[in-house]
Amino acid sequence: MAITKIQSESLNLADDFAFTGTITGAGGNNVPAFYAFKNANQTVSNDADTLVSFQTEVFDTDNCFDNSSTYRFTPNVAGKYFIFASLSWDTGGANNGRDVALRFNRSGTFLGYVGGWTNYTSYAFNGQTLYASTIQSFNGTTDYISCYGRLVANTTLRIGGGYPDANAQSTVFGGYKIIE
Repeated sequence: MAITKIQSESLNLADDFAFTGTITGAGGNNVPAFYAFKNANQTVSNDADTLVSFQTEVFDTDNCFDNSSTYRFTPNVAGKYFIFASLSWDTGGANNGRDVALRFNRSGTFLGYVGGWTNYTSYAFNGQTLYASTIQSFNGTTDYISCYGRLVANTTLRIGGGYPDANAQSTVFGGYKIIE
């Protein structure tokens, strides 16, 4: 449909429109973006914040996630980002766990328990999965975010790498830029 037709007639939104050429100024771009998961169990210390090692990247659009040492997302474009994580915990037996937490660390400062904390008055579980999400502004150069887990138990302490198999992706970390 030619622009002159749109200008000379009223626009009927029930009509079908076929555009040719390049359309600009519509939509936006949700990158940088990443999604990673654990592919193996990770042993953790009792009642201590532990950096979760997300080794397997499903995608990392702009190479902003380090999946080998710091396990942090450092976006290279300033803006607001939706960040999410899910941690699966395993204590190795029935009624061995008491507290679990998922925490985000933004540029060296913990954000608190952004919806990811469970506390029992006694040792009452052997497995638990927590989910948390947040929206954060990043400066596009030095700001980063990483994921930490904390478990209080009276036995084996593990962040699960996937149940029932390593590709189950029960412990994940991801994020993407919000179109503003």
